[in-house]
Amino acid sequence: MMGGYALAQSLTGDLATALRAYQARHRTRTDPKERAAPLTARLLVPATGTGVRVRNLAAHLWPLIAAVQRGGRTVASETSCDTIESANPAVQATVRDIPGA
Repeated sequence: MMGGYALAQSLTGDLATALRAYQARHRTRTDPKERAAPLTARLLVPATGTGVRVRNLAAHLWPLIAAVQRGGRTVASETSCDTIESANPAVQATVRDIPGA
């Protein structure tokens, strides 16, 4: 969506100039993400069995670490179903369809 927004803002006047402006503007957002992709891929798809075990352990410990950082509060304790239901009519209909809800 950001690419579309940047393109729309760049499309003024000459098309060739607009496309160069778009590329320059959009590259500032995409280049850092493209540079991070190989590291992300190595973390998500380790090459060794040990790497897989470390990744899996980290995935299991992540919620615990996050809860400790929040002072023991869980996301569920901070969000009430009443708040969610009143905020989104589609959720209201879905919640009404749940037996016992």
